Amino acid sequence: MIFTPHQTVLVQGILTPLGRDCAERMKAYGTNVIAGTSAGWGGETFQEIPIYHLVEDAIAASSEIATSVICVPPYEVLDAVLEAIAAGVRQLIICTCSVPPVDMLRAIERARCVDALILGPGSAGVILPGEVLIGTLSSSCYHPGNVGIIARTDNLMDAIAWELAQAKLGQSLAINLGTAAIVGSGFQEWLPILERDKRTEAIVVLDLDASGNSADLLEALGAELQKPVVAFIAGTHLPYPESHSDGAFILADYLARSALSSNRAEAKVTALKKGKVTVANRPSQVVSCIKKILRKKGDLS
Repeated sequence: MIFTPHQTVLVQGILTPLGRDCAERMKAYGTNVIAGTSAGWGGETFQEIPIYHLVEDAIAASSEIATSVICVPPYEVLDAVLEAIAAGVRQLIICTCSVPPVDMLRAIERARCVDALILGPGSAGVILPGEVLIGTLSSSCYHPGNVGIIARTDNLMDAIAWELAQAKLGQSLAINLGTAAIVGSGFQEWLPILERDKRTEAIVVLDLDASGNSADLLEALGAELQKPVVAFIAGTHLPYPESHSDGAFILADYLARSALSSNRAEAKVTALKKGKVTVANRPSQVVSCIKKILRKKGDLS
């Protein structure tokens, strides 16, 4: 994906509560939101943004749309993705959560066929602090700097960015991959982008233990990354939901899953450390780890 301050952005489902929130945040930040779509509301406006029935109508009126932010209800996401791709949009950010997994698999397959890139579902978007916001990230938490953030969490990403900013460590680029089990793009696609970014001196990775398979992250980190990485794995100590059955089953199920969870979390942390990644044990350690790394590099006094 390529993000610039003047690139054109479309909001699909602009009149949904999520779409309204997203459009308002982006507009307030100065993002060039040129159109929205909402079936049956063509010809209307929202926050001075013209609304069209279809994506192709929006493109016909504005000539080109670089990125579409999808905020339609979960069971309409696949149609929205296919419509945007058919109209020529190649950068898609799905903010909607709870998209049916089979629909996402079909959307990802179609995107790969035309070399389009999907962020999400359940993504809060992307921000180049001081330049452009695409999505629903809390812009007040982010300030220009040289630390890149890539996360599978949303609120924690905002919190870490805020703590970095309070320590006078701004961000070069922050990317929220989405919280769904199946996402359109992962660490493997985005870490190399931060590696090539000239403004980024260090990278913060926020992963979820609940994401299970860490192959995507580990493969990305093993792809000749030269920039230092600090990782925090969220949710390693979260309890499992209660089982409703007889006592023996509950005990056996709890013990089995606790052991698996512990082993999985430990394996992920061990693998990260073997890859020369600094692993923070808690969120508050992320800032101190970044400071230490930048001091060693001479980028922080």
